Amino acid sequence: MSYNEFEQLLLHEMKEDAADSMDVRVCEIRKNNGVRRRAIVLRDNTDCPQPMQYLEDYYDMWETGVSIHHIVNLILQEREKMSGVYRKLPSGFFQNYEMVRKNLRCHLISEKKNRELLREVPHLRWMDLAITCVYDLSEPDYPDCMIQIRNDHLQIWGVSADQIMKDAMAATAEHSEILFQPLVRILEEDLRCSESEIPDTPLYLLTNQSRMYGAVCIALPDVKEHIAQRLDSDYFIIPSSIHECLILPDDGIYRTSELNRMVCDINQTNVEDQDVLSDHVYLYKQPEARMYRA
Repeated sequence: MSYNEFEQLLLHEMKEDAADSMDVRVCEIRKNNGVRRRAIVLRDNTDCPQPMQYLEDYYDMWETGVSIHHIVNLILQEREKMSGVYRKLPSGFFQNYEMVRKNLRCHLISEKKNRELLREVPHLRWMDLAITCVYDLSEPDYPDCMIQIRNDHLQIWGVSADQIMKDAMAATAEHSEILFQPLVRILEEDLRCSESEIPDTPLYLLTNQSRMYGAVCIALPDVKEHIAQRLDSDYFIIPSSIHECLILPDDGIYRTSELNRMVCDINQTNVEDQDVLSDHVYLYKQPEARMYRA
């Protein structure tokens, strides 16, 4: 059965199961870098934002022989769990900006690959990238549960794009616990092995403690300067993904062209399309305290 046939069957079964209690729809969601994914949305009669569930994994389950009725039950169970997260939104969320401000968070994304999105959302240009903001609902079971802040929200709240970006940057800086460690140490913890078992590398990892959307840490106030002071050298910023950056001290050994080629190769082979940040590195120069596209 093709994906389209699966989607139609699932819609039919979901509508039978949901009866009149919910409006069941499948829609296409635009993700980062123009990636589009199909998602099912079950809308009830509340004012609470409705969770979306992406269908690719359910289609994979169907192809392995899982029954459509079991998949329907899984979707309904997951929706109920996710709805519990959305119900925790403060009352009047869409009317009261003061309730929103403290949970704003910034993401760093490609400007070139997200021009369509950037026409619809408040943002800041940063180098050849863009900083956007979201309302963060993240909980342990749903670390990626967020609401994208759009221009429509600004009109409801009576807030300018400049003000919300300023507030989002301040909230991100205040609440993001920055993780900046030698990559060897991170791999030791992740792989549960000794330093002697890991190839030596001069790289450092820069992200946040959740390691979700942590690449924006490089754009936070004073972070670039603190890294330069700690390394006591100029350094390259390697955009590993929207979730993290790698920091490489510039000791004169590495050529920009080689690093850029490495970033492109890794983006094409090891990074999901929607997680790609940039296809080239950046260079931070100490005496000037400035950053350049390398």
